Amino acid sequence: MNSNTSLCDKIGQLSVSLAGLQQSQDVAVMDKLTQDISQLHGELLSLQHNGSAGKVEETRQELVQCRMELHRFLGQVSDFRSQTAESYRQILGERKETFEQLDQEGQKTDDPDAYTLRQLFRGMDEISTQIHRLNGAMLDAGHQMERGLGGSLSIEMAETGSASMMADNAESNLT
Repeated sequence: MNSNTSLCDKIGQLSVSLAGLQQSQDVAVMDKLTQDISQLHGELLSLQHNGSAGKVEETRQELVQCRMELHRFLGQVSDFRSQTAESYRQILGERKETFEQLDQEGQKTDDPDAYTLRQLFRGMDEISTQIHRLNGAMLDAGHQMERGLGGSLSIEMAETGSASMMADNAESNLT
């Protein structure tokens, strides 16, 4: 099914975007990456098949391929997250605790590079959470197809409250 193939292609394109983010360390690029992943959620939610056994199996197999591509991307995100945390610690050294006591404006003023790295680290946590959700939604879609529920796929994803949980998790993981 073409929509799934393009979904896999778009997942592959995320790696290219992440490479650009690694080079630029631009928070705007990270925000765009987050938007792109959200759009993939939407595409998966609108995924439909025609109900024939052959098409269902083909779609399921393509979802498996998409999940494999997503898993590779998650590894890249994890690596970048680790590199970002290490750079953050190296830049601040002994000043880390003092820096983290400052408000955002104080952090921007005190050490703009460390502030950017901190933002990137938090963003990688958010992206990782989005990837896990998308992976779960793909897994659910495949199971629904396997059970032969037919029609349009109904995949519910709990989005509420995730931003605050991610910020709390990012805060504890960076230290």
